[in-house]
Amino acid sequence: MIKHIVFFKINVEKKEKELSKLKVMIENLGNLIPSIIKIEAGLNISPRDSAYDIALLSEFRDKEGLEKYQKHPDHIKLIEYLKKLDRDIAVVDYEI
Repeated sequence: MIKHIVFFKINVEKKEKELSKLKVMIENLGNLIPSIIKIEAGLNISPRDSAYDIALLSEFRDKEGLEKYQKHPDHIKLIEYLKKLDRDIAVVDYEI
């Protein structure tokens, strides 16, 4: 099994509105991309300066499933949306 974790920090006006939209977009991928076993998004509650704003956690059966997700048109739409935002992103993929 592969776990794919992404942290986003966005720096835009109307930040809470954008975070809510991003959370819904992430969670909707679970209905659109067959290779996703599980996907969730959580908004940060930590007051630390080093904290990111939102986390994505997803699971795939194998690396091939992750690759299909990454190439899927609905995932590409999410990436294109993120490119329009001033953001920092951190990613970790690992196998269990």
